[in-house]
Amino acid sequence: MSRASGRGTSNGRLALAVALALLVLVLLENAVLAARMQHLPRLATDFSATYLDRELTALAHESPRTVFLGDSVLWGYRVEPEQTAIAQFEARGVRSENLAFKAANPATDYFLLQLLLQRGARPARVVLEINQQVFNPFDQSYRSLHPGILGLARPLLTAADVRRLRVAVENWPQARLESLASRLWLAYGMRSDVRETWIESPTSVPLPKLTSELFTMTYDQAPLRASNVGVVYLKKTAALLQSQRIPAVAFLTPVNHRLLHEFIDNPDYRANQTYLMRILREHGIRTLDLDAALPGGDFFDNDHLNEKGQADLARLLEPAL
Repeated sequence: MSRASGRGTSNGRLALAVALALLVLVLLENAVLAARMQHLPRLATDFSATYLDRELTALAHESPRTVFLGDSVLWGYRVEPEQTAIAQFEARGVRSENLAFKAANPATDYFLLQLLLQRGARPARVVLEINQQVFNPFDQSYRSLHPGILGLARPLLTAADVRRLRVAVENWPQARLESLASRLWLAYGMRSDVRETWIESPTSVPLPKLTSELFTMTYDQAPLRASNVGVVYLKKTAALLQSQRIPAVAFLTPVNHRLLHEFIDNPDYRANQTYLMRILREHGIRTLDLDAALPGGDFFDNDHLNEKGQADLARLLEPAL
């Protein structure tokens, strides 16, 4: 054997040994992460498609739960996971799943529900939070899908969905490589979930001095129409729940009327709330008007609830559950 061929054989063996070592390391990391991160009390802010897929698939193999869909109000902005209204229901024996998250909207509710059903998970009941804020075309969540949901729901999107939600064209080779790496290496696929769960996050940014002017553009006073993107997906969600005969309860998000009196205590705002409730009730969904049900002291700001507010929300929802 020549010196060159011997060197080539040696390099080949070294490369194989390195590849096997990396494979063992990845498998070990996967096993540790799967054991340590089986279920979080709520989704991370930047939850991954990998983690969400694991959660939805697990729900298909468990007894039916009450699934909560909503935004940061239900998710529990600025409160600990165990202080949320959903955690309080869980403590009282209501088997619950918190699929609410920051920057949610009616489109994400619809595709989350589709993904649940696609995996064979059938909720015992669905609770929908209806926040008029995200029906506002100026809201940052109005035409968006969270990347963690888009990563799973892209095959479900119609051409109309892509136009409405302004979904970017997928870079096919990059997306396939990303998907493959995320499936094979959990530490990579769930890196955002790991970071937010196990690495201490900075202290919450102090709230500014609250004035009504901070929320001037938050609630659109224009009449809601069938063409509104939020209305389109609210109707789709309501129709899907009705067709699947899944019991559902919806509630209007409690809002701080003491803070926002000059913007929302008017006939236009109220007409939009009535319009949304009518859509839900026409599809057989029990709807609770909690818009003005909580006092100003229950809020951090316009609609995010402090610990007392979360407890009061749980109290108001409990009879319906």
